[in-house]
Order: sequence, then structure tokens, then C-alpha cells
Amino acid sequence: MHCLVTAGPTIEPLDEVRRITNHSTGRLGCGLADALNRAGHRVTLLLSETACHQPREKDVHIIAFSTTTDLRRQLRTAQSDTIQAVFHVAAVSDYRVSRVQNTRTGSKLNTAKIPTKVGRITVELTPTPKIIRQLHRWYPKAKIIGWKYEVDGNRKNAVAVARDQIKRCRTDSCVANGPGYGEGFGLVSADDVTHSPNATALLKQLVKFLR
Repeated sequence: MHCLVTAGPTIEPLDEVRRITNHSTGRLGCGLADALNRAGHRVTLLLSETACHQPREKDVHIIAFSTTTDLRRQLRTAQSDTIQAVFHVAAVSDYRVSRVQNTRTGSKLNTAKIPTKVGRITVELTPTPKIIRQLHRWYPKAKIIGWKYEVDGNRKNAVAVARDQIKRCRTDSCVANGPGYGEGFGLVSADDVTHSPNATALLKQLVKFLR
């Protein structure tokens, strides 16, 4: 099968030298790309330019992305009837910078490089479009697996959030993890949950999901 994997964090520029991002390293997405490739699948990996990891398998085709807008564009560009599975592992920013202004004067600042002599600044953030909601439309013939990293709540709540994503975004499955889920990972479907105690076990489950 031809599989598409996204991995790593998006970045949102504050100016030309500063940015907003998250703690994602791309490790899990790269590991999944390797596992799929070793299982005999053709893999296209959309990998963040700031990811700390790279796939080990040489046959994995890598396409770089930076911002959320760039990742969205790359996903649309990669549209193909040959792609039979999409694993959306990337940690996509929920917000982008829409305005930076001098807190004292209220004037908009030039975002080439905000000088520290300006003092306090106010940054306005605007929600980014939800890429996962578009995947079913862009890849109607593919199995789509989303991701939910939950910080608050408990495992039951995290699974409920994952199922809500499946329903709203018309995905086939969702991986739930994070402090809210607790140790390990849950591969969630509309009516079942398969728990994996660690990343190695999860990758095996995701490869098996394609059978």
C-alpha cells in the first residue's frame, strides 16, 4: 500500500527570527514511517523542518513542511488515488500569529525583527484551520488515522475525545495519548479501543491496522 505519514511540529512565525511551536520531535511519526516501510509499504513522509528525528529507512520519501498553511498545501499537493492510508501524526498548531503591536502605543510592529527596545508587546493569535477535517475529502479512498494528545482528564475522557474526532472528521481511527490518557497509547475506533503499553507496541498495531 502507498501510505502517507505526517510528523513533527508546525511552526508559526512571530517575526523573521522568532516563532511559536510545540514540543513534538517527530520521533513517533518517523518510527511509523520506518515500520510501514519495513512491512513492505510505500511511504511518503511529510516531515517538519524543525523535527529532531529522521526516518532510518532510505526508501521513505520525505517532503518538508514548516507552517500549518504549508502542511495543508503539501497535503493537498500530495493528493493521489494511489494513497491508501493517511496517518496524521504531526502536531499542528492550533493558532497562528495575526498581529503584533506595541502594548504602550497600540501601533502595529514590523515583523521583520521586533527590537527588544520596544518593550512590552501584545500578540494576537487566530485559530488555524483544522487540517484533519479536510483529509476525508482530499483522500476519499484512503483509511485515515488521526491523533489526539490530551493533557487533562482521564483515559475515559481521552477516548471520548478521540471518538468525537472520528465522528466529526470522518476518520477511521484515532490514537489517543498524553497525560490525560495516561501511560501508553490507545488505538481508538468507533466501538473499540486497543491499548498499547509503549510506542513499539503501538507501531505494530498501526501496521496491523492496514491488513
